[in-house]
Amino acid sequence: MKPTNPGILTINGGSSSIKFALFEADDPPPRIIEGGIERIGLPEATFWVKALNPADNVSRLVTAPDHTKAVSAWQLRLSASTLTIQSTASPASKC
Repeated sequence: MKPTNPGILTINGGSSSIKFALFEADDPPPRIIEGGIERIGLPEATFWVKALNPADNVSRLVTAPDHTKAVSAWQLRLSASTLTIQSTASPASKC
């Protein structure tokens, strides 16, 4: 089944961070949401999300001694999220 609002997910993994951004599939592609986990391997790793609606922004300390644990923390945080993502061209959807 074709999604109603196709998007483009980008993921950037570095030595101490994993970042993501979700864009609408448009020309030019507007960013809908971005976030990541920074300071992987350090005691105060941070998970953050910046959405179109500032009320949906999140910043939390997480346990991320390595990239594997960071991805697990990232998946748990995003799946438990109640962020409402408002596309610039369509009704809101849940993330």
